[in-house]
Amino acid sequence: MGPPPNGVYDTPKNLRFNTLRTFQTNVKSALSNVKNGNIKKFKIDFSSKKKSPSFTISQDGEQAKIREEKSVFYLSITNLKDIRVKMNAHVEISSEIDILNINGFWYVAIPEYVEPTGNVLEFGRGTKAYLDAIRKRRDNAQSVMSKFKNKKKSKRWQYRAYVRAKRTFLSSTAKLKNCVKELHLQTCSYLVKHYDVILLPIFQSKDMFLQLLQAKCEVVGKTVVVCSEMYTSRTCTRCERLHLKLGSNDVFTCPHCSYTAGRDEHAAFNILRYVCAGSLQTYA
Repeated sequence: MGPPPNGVYDTPKNLRFNTLRTFQTNVKSALSNVKNGNIKKFKIDFSSKKKSPSFTISQDGEQAKIREEKSVFYLSITNLKDIRVKMNAHVEISSEIDILNINGFWYVAIPEYVEPTGNVLEFGRGTKAYLDAIRKRRDNAQSVMSKFKNKKKSKRWQYRAYVRAKRTFLSSTAKLKNCVKELHLQTCSYLVKHYDVILLPIFQSKDMFLQLLQAKCEVVGKTVVVCSEMYTSRTCTRCERLHLKLGSNDVFTCPHCSYTAGRDEHAAFNILRYVCAGSLQTYA
């Protein structure tokens, strides 16, 4: 790996400590992957800014302070004084905070204990519409970027339009990632808090939510069961015959016996009744 770069000891001690802690975590993870047979070998080297543009810096909470002046909040960290931050209300820093740089934007993550106010969970169409609006904004910015990027000679207004579109694209991408991550974390927290056994269907994705849920269940001692939901939405619970033309309807109405139920409730009942018992039988 070689010696550290010149001037590394001129950096703040917190930054060096966080770098060593990240290095230790990465080495432990690599050794675990080698032991489990996931990889054969790994290489220790300095990270590249091009390959990993996002990074995190941890800061001791005792050295960070937030003050409010005319409804504007300012953050002070060691030698950095009066950094303007966007906050809804003043919070007291009692533990370690994280300073994140994601897609060129700076964020401050301040842990805050919140008292639970109820046990109601709501997934509405407003969240989906909000994500669709952000996705549309990102796609429009990407089309503007591709329009001006391929030109060999661009005018000044074209360059400014390209820079604005790139900033909008990076901002929208960061918002989408944050919304998805927040949804995963809150869903896992709610499930492990209210249920002992969680039935999870097989997702056609990278299993990020499954891994997060399994890790959370191991900590609190809960169980995750991965099962198949094949034909559970289209199988009638009364006559056990298939509804071949169900499509994307939210209400299940059996064409054979006229049984009616909600699509999701109907599928969940079939999973609990047949899939868990391993005896699902369907008739067209």
